[in-house]
Amino acid sequence: MKIKQFMSVCFAAILTVGFVSGCDSSKSSTEVKENKVYGVGDTGKTQNIELKLESAEFVLPGQFAKQTNDRVLKVKVSLKNKGDKVIKMLPQDFSLYQKDEKTNLYYTSDPNELKGGDVDNGKKVSGTIYYNVKDSSSYELVYKKYIMDPKKEKEEKISFKIQGKELAEKAKELQRPAEALTAYLNAAFYDKDSNKINDLSGEDGTAFVKEVESSFKRTNERMFNNQIDEQGMLNYYKTLKTAFQKNVKFETKVVSLDGDRAQVELKAKPIMLNELKSRFQSEAMTIANQNPNITKEELTKKLFDYAVQLIPEARPGDTEETVKITMLKHGKNQWRLDTASADQIMKVFIK
Repeated sequence: MKIKQFMSVCFAAILTVGFVSGCDSSKSSTEVKENKVYGVGDTGKTQNIELKLESAEFVLPGQFAKQTNDRVLKVKVSLKNKGDKVIKMLPQDFSLYQKDEKTNLYYTSDPNELKGGDVDNGKKVSGTIYYNVKDSSSYELVYKKYIMDPKKEKEEKISFKIQGKELAEKAKELQRPAEALTAYLNAAFYDKDSNKINDLSGEDGTAFVKEVESSFKRTNERMFNNQIDEQGMLNYYKTLKTAFQKNVKFETKVVSLDGDRAQVELKAKPIMLNELKSRFQSEAMTIANQNPNITKEELTKKLFDYAVQLIPEARPGDTEETVKITMLKHGKNQWRLDTASADQIMKVFIK
């Protein structure tokens, strides 16, 4: 991320279980087999099926996909036909339960998603299946073999238990882009977390904080045609930060992840500077009437000082504002702000 570009855009916005074998060989091939519950990484077997749950993990939805519950659970399975007849297989042969409630499939554009079709004897098929789930301590993935002739075939079922708490712990890494954005904002406006920036983004946190102040000064000098001195700009910056620290409590959350781009939801109740607009305009009229010969530069300085004095009086809004900020992956698991979305940030801080 180019710090100067980010801050210029930003400040401009301010102001404007084990393996178990299948069955007893003395039983007929049409008997129902004893159902065992397996775990992630295990392989379950029946008379005709060998099924492995290779992995299970929480993932983030794609940018344009809709998520109705808390999480998206991705499972990867591989199924081998060890019988002597063709098996018909569909993703719908798999069901995921949380307690007694069956969850819904979650459709994605994943090219590795499990595809339905015939599985010849001795052959194997593998792929991923996605489910829209609520937070739960555990889930149960159940596979039931499709029966073509109920008179000749009995049910073949394999079940796997998935530990939800373990998945949730691992899924914390999915929020790294949000943590990076939080660190940027805290360092810029809340005087903390600059030490986290290097780990989360790969940038120098100390240099970032210094550049924030310098960029604020440069941006506003241009907006006021260099009519405000350095101390005035510094006072404006500190006053604005104090107002944010007192009244704006923001939250960040990664809502989608597509490759090297993450969409982070940023929300807060902004301070209501627009409610003070009429007082500012009234003060401008008063100054102009009382000082008919005042120069434009003198008027600008007086109004600037008055505007800064008004900032602490701005109350927090009643309604949250929400924007989506794009974060770009840098290195193995570091994230930097996409400057193209930087102008959205101030919408949740100032109104």
